[in-house]
Amino acid sequence: MHYGLKVVLLPKEGYSSSFAHFTTKFGGSYYNFDVNGTKLISGLAHFLEHRLFDYPKGNVMNLYDALGALTNAFTSYNVTTYLFKT
Repeated sequence: MHYGLKVVLLPKEGYSSSFAHFTTKFGGSYYNFDVNGTKLISGLAHFLEHRLFDYPKGNVMNLYDALGALTNAFTSYNVTTYLFKT
């Protein structure tokens, strides 16, 4: 198993916007097993997809949207991905 953060930059000449995505290897197929004695439940990855950017003053993705950035996220069988475009 690999730990850490892998960063890949792909500069594109002539483009006026930036696109980024953060992908974690935790998707919908990860359930019914224990992590440090805590049993994961079905749907946890999708739940975390919606809750990751919550904070006391609201959802951080809404703040990005208000600044003109586009945000989105999805959970597949084996990954959860957050997308950002400015």
